Amino acid sequence: MGIVTLLVPTNKRNYNAASSDAKRERSEPDYIRGNIGNAYNELTERDEPVYLRSRDGEYYTVLLAVFRNRRDNKVITLAQLLWIKSNGDTAKLFIVEPRALTIAGNLAGFPSIADIKETLKDRGIETIDKFQTYSERFHRLLRLNADRNPMDIFNQTVAVKDIKNLTQFIRDYMLEGGSAEELFASLKERVRGTAHDTRDDPNAEGTARRIGERVQACLEISLGC
Repeated sequence: MGIVTLLVPTNKRNYNAASSDAKRERSEPDYIRGNIGNAYNELTERDEPVYLRSRDGEYYTVLLAVFRNRRDNKVITLAQLLWIKSNGDTAKLFIVEPRALTIAGNLAGFPSIADIKETLKDRGIETIDKFQTYSERFHRLLRLNADRNPMDIFNQTVAVKDIKNLTQFIRDYMLEGGSAEELFASLKERVRGTAHDTRDDPNAEGTARRIGERVQACLEISLGC
């Protein structure tokens, strides 16, 4: 659950795919409550989930990961505090800090769940209420290109058993947009422009022409596949 929850939004993550657990869909609240399986209930005469934590509103869960760039000597901490409200809804606080935090040293010892946010503020730790804002911040600090959907790729890779079509997965997430024909055609135009610009230089023109011929050959191979 941990790293997937930290990096992937709720509406996209899949806790069940990697384990191929088709019998029962596990959820974020299951993990927060500490679901350890099912047990037969003689009163209801059916299997029911068993939780380590059953009193909603009286406990919280912390997820934390520290990312280090040793070359640039930089550290980024991502953390989430999650709990189940007394009405059954899930509550969350998100943290992105440009320093190393620990659960025991920074994210524990709160007077109560209601005081978590204010206590963190007193400790100099900024909290974020929305995953979107949190995601944008950690993408920027970790130098991830959000336009390339890196967390979608990560989520699919973690749940690799659930990839229905590997070819389509590669096309959607790992290749630049546009067909091979379009890419080669664009390259041809650039080569032609180079040849035109260097027409007064016989050596440069010959080089450009040879490049153009190779591009044409590649294009023909591509179209023949």
